[in-house]
Order: sequence, then C-alpha cells, then structure tokens
Amino acid sequence: MKITKAKLKQIIKEEMKEGGFPFPDGTTRDYDWKVDAEIEDALVIAVLDLQELRGDAHVIRLLRALANDIEAEMAKK
Repeated sequence: MKITKAKLKQIIKEEMKEGGFPFPDGTTRDYDWKVDAEIEDALVIAVLDLQELRGDAHVIRLLRALANDIEAEMAKK
C-alpha cells in the first residue's frame, strides 16, 4: 500500500499536535509552525523517495523502528 503525500502529511501533523515535543529537561517551547511545515514537507518527500527506492516494506520497518525508539525514550522520562 503506497502512502500518499497528503495522508503522510496529515499523520505527521496529528502526531506533532499530540505531543509538545519536550526538551530533555521536560520543558516545551512554542513552535514556529511555518518552520514545522517546511520540516514536515521535507520529511514527507524523504519518506516517499525512500518508498520508491526501497519499497513499502522497508519504509514500514523503518518507521516502526523509529516510533519504537521514540516511545522507548519517552518511557524513560
């Protein structure tokens, strides 16, 4: 199943809004949403390029591993 650019952007935006992206000391910062949008666009393009180059299964494994790593780090806090 190929993820569309629009769907991936939607997923990323939802995830970004859920968490405050805390710093290691637990504080959060206000975001410049324009910069975040640019970062999201770059991330979406990178994921879609990787999907084309390496295939869906590879991207799914990579994203799951990244999500697991992030969850493990969050659990330590």
